[in-house]
Amino acid sequence: MRDLFDGPLPSELRLVRETPAYRVAALTLETVERERAFTRVATAEETARRDLASGIAAEYDAVVAATRALGALDRLLSRVAFAQRWGGCVPGFSKGRLAFVDGVFAPLAALVALRGRRYTPIALQLAGVAVLSGPNMGGKSAALATAGFLCACASLGVPPCARAAELPLLGRTLWIGVDGSPPARLLSSYAHEIVRGRDALAAASPQTLVLIDEFARTTGPGEGRALLIALLEALRARGALALAATHFEGIAEAAGIAHLRIAGLPGATFASLEAHDLEAALDAIDAAMDYRIVEAAVASNASDALALAELLGLDAGVIARARAVYGGAAPAGSA
Repeated sequence: MRDLFDGPLPSELRLVRETPAYRVAALTLETVERERAFTRVATAEETARRDLASGIAAEYDAVVAATRALGALDRLLSRVAFAQRWGGCVPGFSKGRLAFVDGVFAPLAALVALRGRRYTPIALQLAGVAVLSGPNMGGKSAALATAGFLCACASLGVPPCARAAELPLLGRTLWIGVDGSPPARLLSSYAHEIVRGRDALAAASPQTLVLIDEFARTTGPGEGRALLIALLEALRARGALALAATHFEGIAEAAGIAHLRIAGLPGATFASLEAHDLEAALDAIDAAMDYRIVEAAVASNASDALALAELLGLDAGVIARARAVYGGAAPAGSA
């Protein structure tokens, strides 16, 4: 740097680059002399590091205090920046219950905005353990993520992204299902889910929220349905909050818990939807979908899977054959 050395360069140095602030030079010494020079530089660097470490050690308490103060300030400013970006509310706090109106899962909302699509806030009321059903692409996974995200906001002292909210202060939030991470080594997808379920039961308490996304979907529907019922009954017995998204039939009734449903698409909607490519199909589905979470009026858990597959461009012959098979013999225990 010029403020440290701005005189003529020693004969052992060759100027490589020069700016008003600094100069870059290279050694022009013979090999032996260069090695000696590098040794001197290394010794000088080690001495400088030792002196710096000694100085910092002498001011250890002040350095620690300053670091903690800066960390606290950084967390505060991060909360402020988050609230400025996403708004939010001052939540009420409760035990064994969570409820919010116009809740937003900020990471998903940011992604949706980036892709030029609309994001629909949702409302949810959960007391104890409940099942969430509804059509494919209706937002079941997003609803689970929103619930966990808003509870995390409240626990971290960040205004939850909602118009109003009543949330528990949780000790743990656990997710069972597809989360984007690879399964544990040597475990199949099913085994990975079972291990996650085992760990969730071990940790379950009234201060725990368990979010379950299509549990046991990779095994036989009869056994998978039975496992989900038993898991939800066990979570209820432990006093945990839990919400399970599923396409299995009759889970809520068998487990004796509440049944919520994504309102979804009206029965006649598909006849009016037209799509010439994937983007158009997604736009049509998004425009028609009712993302509200309502109490399920009937036990049916229809997923509109075949109609959605047709709209998304799956081969017409495959769709026709699937309708024939499904109409002839729907698999027991699944939608």
